[in-house]
Amino acid sequence: STFAPPATSRIKPNSFTGSPKDTFYVLQTASLLKDRVILMGGASKIYIERTDGKYDDLVKRAGVLFKPTSNTSLYYSYASMFTPTAYTTRDVNGNQLPNVTGQGQEVGIKGDFLDGRLNVTADYYWMKQSNLADPAAQVNPVTGLGYYILVPDRKFSGVEIDIQAQLAKNWQLILVGWSGKTLNSNGKQADNSPKESAGLFTRYDFTTGKAKGFSVGGGAYYSGKRTYGATRYAADYTVANAFISYRYNDHWKVSANINNLFDKVYVAGAWADTVIDIGDPRTFRLSVEYRFK
Repeated sequence: STFAPPATSRIKPNSFTGSPKDTFYVLQTASLLKDRVILMGGASKIYIERTDGKYDDLVKRAGVLFKPTSNTSLYYSYASMFTPTAYTTRDVNGNQLPNVTGQGQEVGIKGDFLDGRLNVTADYYWMKQSNLADPAAQVNPVTGLGYYILVPDRKFSGVEIDIQAQLAKNWQLILVGWSGKTLNSNGKQADNSPKESAGLFTRYDFTTGKAKGFSVGGGAYYSGKRTYGATRYAADYTVANAFISYRYNDHWKVSANINNLFDKVYVAGAWADTVIDIGDPRTFRLSVEYRFK
């Protein structure tokens, strides 16, 4: 839809012109000690023009990977960020909010075991972003439009784990988990941000017999409760999905997916009692795929 504020609004149609551009991008890697140590670094120049000013930033990336053994890797990475604000991201007075900036770091370990049948990744990350925007959950009485509240700073930290297991040649299991914090500049848990989540997925491929070509699978996703409005919260929930597919030959494949298998009613997110995202009901999807070879 087209953004068209009333004539009384301070927002002008030409208040945003141009689009972000990478004026250059550089990425360099170096391998040391017979591939035991790998260094990486890079940068990209982002430039944007708006009628309220010209903005540019140098987005930087760096990292190091160390392999103490042939099947284990330790790594560290750093990255900065710059995201131009959208045209409609404005405060109650109609002023476009500042561009989002930030930086993040991550340390982790990856392991490959049992001849590749078991892969485990665990990491810890911490990030800080400035000039984020939260929906105000209200309407501006002058423009009749929704607006945003500027969040000066927000800090993110957490632990993630990813386990992929090949239980058999044609049976795969994936388990993921996360636990962390999302804190506003006042040190409180940010609205609409859970503190934990987890997921389980499995897939089985039939390779012999009359069922050859069929694949079945499914999984479940869990999200912890989300707080909002200081004292309110949306309850935690678990949603299950399932699928079945049939590959007729190297070219044709037919799949059927069911999301929210048990038709659970849940709140996927909430900013206020009047701004709540209800999760999708049970959904069916049938798809046909053709692969050119």
